[in-house]
Formats: sequence, C-alpha cells, structure tokens
Amino acid sequence: MRSNPEKEIPVPNVQSPPTDERGQLYSRVVETCQTLCRLGGALDKADSTVERTRLERQMNALKREMDAAISTLYGITNVVDRIELPI
Repeated sequence: MRSNPEKEIPVPNVQSPPTDERGQLYSRVVETCQTLCRLGGALDKADSTVERTRLERQMNALKREMDAAISTLYGITNVVDRIELPI
C-alpha cells in the first residue's frame, strides 16, 4: 500500500481571512515574501552603494523574520537561505 506524503506535510489550515494565530502568521509569511520580491527588484535598480546597503539590510531583516515565522509554523529553520526567492 502506498502512503500519501502530502497528508504528512504540516500545512496550516488557513481561513480566509485568517482569524487564528497560525493563519495570521501564514499571511505574514506571504506578505514578507512579496515584500522581499519587491525589494529585490529595487535592489537591482539601486543607483548608489548607500541605497544597495539599505535594501540589503532591510531584506536580511525580513528574511530573518520570515525564517522565524516558518520555524513556528512548520518546525524547520534556515528555510529562507535554502530556497531561491524570485528576487
């Protein structure tokens, strides 16, 4: 008999709009990912070293925040560094 691995993945049941803490945390991860993508585009267009540094610092802070949220949701760490975001 074949197991169903999808049922073993700890994906939170998210309501729309999310009302519980996990749902809100999941929404925050999605929003953070979208912000990282937007900042990545801005980083590509940055004209100065100061602007690039500011954007890189902001992105690093968001990555840490996103990693902590993913750790809380799924029990895994250092996810953001292991995946390639489309930025």
